[in-house]
Amino acid sequence: AQDIPQVASLPDGGFVVVWQSKYVDGDQDGILVRRYTAAGDPAGDELQLNEFTTGNQQRPVVAADGTGKFVVVWQSYQQDGSDFGIIGRRLTAAGTTDGGEFAVSQYTTGKQIRPAIAASADGTFTVTWASVGQDGDTYGVFARRFPAGGAPGDEFQLNAWTTGSQYHPGLKTSANGDFVVVWDSAEQDGNGLAVIARRRYL
Repeated sequence: AQDIPQVASLPDGGFVVVWQSKYVDGDQDGILVRRYTAAGDPAGDELQLNEFTTGNQQRPVVAADGTGKFVVVWQSYQQDGSDFGIIGRRLTAAGTTDGGEFAVSQYTTGKQIRPAIAASADGTFTVTWASVGQDGDTYGVFARRFPAGGAPGDEFQLNAWTTGSQYHPGLKTSANGDFVVVWDSAEQDGNGLAVIARRRYL
């Protein structure tokens, strides 16, 4: 099985696709990526991104900046020592890896899952995800920014409402790195699930 695809457009009109692929890395799901030209032709072979291959590496998402560089993040089982954590890897505009894997989520207890990513033109990217137990109840929504140059800041919590699960985050960013995150929230409006948003300014 090859499934859960995601796609990002590139500045030259091309695009990049990521997906999870069963047994490609020798043990459960692994993460693959492939670039395509503006004409829709493959620009090279598919490439395996996950270096850690134990268990499942799943649900990849991808974002490209204004120069054509792109970043892929995914959830990886047991890589941080406790269930799923969020892992990322940078790639060049030519589609080659730019360094090894790096940890996105800093809190490692329990599950950190369902990542979303957005990149600004200058290469800054922001990742959001759902984390179990970190906000004092079930799932909460957390994020972390990675500037184009320099070290990333610490992860931070987005949901002020902590009762029940805040889950399935989505993310968009502006050209200068401001961003908005949306998610579904249990019982926050008094009746089942509600869609909640929060804006963050630089």
